[in-house]
Amino acid sequence: MQLTNTVQINEAALAGLDFDLFVGASGYETRATFAVSRLRSSRLRKKLVFGFEDRRSLQREENDRIFSRQGCTIAPIAGDSGQGVRAILRNWLSALSGSHRRILVDYTSMTRSWYAGVIEAIRSSHEAGSIECVFVYSPAEFSEPPEPSPNAIVDPIPGFCGLDVPEKPTALVIGLGYERSRALGLLEYIDPAITFAFYVDPPLDSRFRDSVLTNNTPILDKIKKEGVGRIFTHPLLDLHRTSNLLMSLYSGLRDEYRVILAPLGVKPFSLLCLLMAAQFRDIDVWRVSAGIKAPPQDRRPIGTLLALSARFE
Repeated sequence: MQLTNTVQINEAALAGLDFDLFVGASGYETRATFAVSRLRSSRLRKKLVFGFEDRRSLQREENDRIFSRQGCTIAPIAGDSGQGVRAILRNWLSALSGSHRRILVDYTSMTRSWYAGVIEAIRSSHEAGSIECVFVYSPAEFSEPPEPSPNAIVDPIPGFCGLDVPEKPTALVIGLGYERSRALGLLEYIDPAITFAFYVDPPLDSRFRDSVLTNNTPILDKIKKEGVGRIFTHPLLDLHRTSNLLMSLYSGLRDEYRVILAPLGVKPFSLLCLLMAAQFRDIDVWRVSAGIKAPPQDRRPIGTLLALSARFE
């Protein structure tokens, strides 16, 4: 299937939709169950939840209980297993009836590998008709950045990278998060010819922006001093504007550079990167994380949902 269009929808419109399938994630964050608890269960015909096999916590046990009460099937899977998510979801999608299927994917507590696997499952579906996938995200209240930990995973996301040896110089587009040293390690590893950095401004809480700027000072200073690249800000709540910024940048780079998108910050930016790479196969999307070495950090919902509808035909 091909991605044909995306559109942001507000929460009021989201509440009025019926879905053939809900897909969520049960982890150690309180906000993991916010979306399924916010929406009417009767509008979610089938419910599938991927549960992390590692780093179980008391909050994880509570999340499992909430999902179970909502009638969800919980499928344990490793946090880096995008291919496992793809295989399981493909089976669930093939069991859905009708020429137009609408699914709701709450990627709030998913790893990038997981929602990349969701996109791959839809994109590789051979059923006739179309699939509308509404991705929802629950922004979190501010919490202090975790203590720095080494990058255990630094590589392209399977299914979202080219296999040929690159012949062009590399343009690196980084979505900055607020974890110290995470983005700097990637920059040193790739050593791109040109670098572009994105961070959220305005944020829902100014402390997020302040932490991003403080913990990414080396990268921001390097771009400013060397003049090789540019720094962009993007609003968290306006996905259309952020998508247009990314598309405009990619269009100006694609002829001369190999484009790598490295979304290390907010997950809506990561989603937009993956969806763009689903349309343009010359884009690589990389992930950087501490993997299972990172300590679990609970995040509580701020109380709203951010939704993006993506149509595949």
